[in-house]
Amino acid sequence: MIYYTNVSIVYGPEIEEKVTCLLQPPFRVVKYIPGIGVLSAFEEEALPALRALIAALDWECVYYWDKKGRSHKLTATEITPARKVGPGRNRRIMRGMERWVKWDASDKRLCEGVSERVVIPDGRVPFFWRYKRFALVRPGDTHPFRYSLRMAKGKGEYPLVVYLHSAGGWGINGVGALREAAPLPQILLRKCHVLAPQFSLSSPYAAQAGEDLGEVIASVPHVDRARVYLMGTSMGGCGAVIECRRHPGRYAACVTSVAWLQNLENPGKDADENEGPLDEKAFDALARTPLWLGYGRDEKSVNEALYEALKERGADVRRTHYKRFGHILAGPVFLLKPRWAHWLFQHKTGEGA
Repeated sequence: MIYYTNVSIVYGPEIEEKVTCLLQPPFRVVKYIPGIGVLSAFEEEALPALRALIAALDWECVYYWDKKGRSHKLTATEITPARKVGPGRNRRIMRGMERWVKWDASDKRLCEGVSERVVIPDGRVPFFWRYKRFALVRPGDTHPFRYSLRMAKGKGEYPLVVYLHSAGGWGINGVGALREAAPLPQILLRKCHVLAPQFSLSSPYAAQAGEDLGEVIASVPHVDRARVYLMGTSMGGCGAVIECRRHPGRYAACVTSVAWLQNLENPGKDADENEGPLDEKAFDALARTPLWLGYGRDEKSVNEALYEALKERGADVRRTHYKRFGHILAGPVFLLKPRWAHWLFQHKTGEGA
């Protein structure tokens, strides 16, 4: 029988290092969000490895589920008998896990022998958002680079806004990023194209993701190349800072909302020089892109350190600090204000994308 377990990492680098056992056989990764959590499928023979993880992390227990919706409690010494549950949290978890397995399988089929962009079949997209969903896939890929594109109506060239979603938009259904980008009236009311990539099992900070994003941006037609803008929220805000650092001439301006720059303090052993901690080299690169930082009390220290460093270099940088709000509320409060949008669309660059 196949079981599923959902282990939370919650930004603990020491925990993430120890749960790497869930990313390799006999476990099969269904969903992995670096710094957030990992969802794995496994069979009964993997229970000793799961028990060893409990001991290594000094946890009390780990819950796992079977396909009938029964939850099991595993401790370092025993397994509590399965408990059958009715419709509720465990049942919803199981449905979500089954969707991830289905999407993962469809991703792999999509990547078999494909070397061009294809429209994702049977896409369910909110009709009012006028989006079309695409996937950039190459031979040898295990998962495609998914993105959604909203084209402005009319002839001529228009600005392009690239929106990087938070960890809540993670997935392979093509819809997660739209739930965040769709409600932004400051973008919807303007004549512009909107590109919303969705990150799946790969890191949004990886160099390959940046290359894929650049290729997609270059492929969008009818774009004013001097007015390509970047936005990001939470995890996506951190990714936006990395993008501006890695490609200083690609974007005319950038706006971040509650950018979780704490991730840059522990970038991981596979990080390249362009996604490590913010240093003098990073500040020099970031100073070339106009930047507006919106953040709450949870992101204050690193965001303000970045602001001060860019200000010293004479960069075009602004900040909005909501002292009363934490990570969850500061983002929406900032994005619903119109000032940043007026500032964003005033910028142009001669280099384009």
